[in-house]
Amino acid sequence: MRKLEDERNALTRQLEAERQTFEIRRIKLDVLRKIAGNRAAVSDKAIVEQRARFFEGLNEVMVVFSDSNGVSGALIEYKAAIGTINHNDRLIDLFKTVCRDVGIDPSAFNDSLFLGPFAPP
Repeated sequence: MRKLEDERNALTRQLEAERQTFEIRRIKLDVLRKIAGNRAAVSDKAIVEQRARFFEGLNEVMVVFSDSNGVSGALIEYKAAIGTINHNDRLIDLFKTVCRDVGIDPSAFNDSLFLGPFAPP
């Protein structure tokens, strides 16, 4: 009887760990969607209405991706580059690093897609 209870407890812990991993990935994808979906806020033809959501997403990256040194480093580098000629390169680096962290291969996308969002003319 004790063995069965131990096995059930082990399975419960395993399922809980898997649920937490899934939930963390879901939250990370939500943040990625927020910054990617509102990246027009910092494009050449900036859509001002998207600025609040874009920067809200960047602020969430700090917390949600705190377990990723690569993402934290890319975020710090992007913040340092805002207002400089390198900001686009650092934004691309940030997007690629976040994509890799959530299991998306960024090489599937041309760099111009990270910078040139779909927006009305």
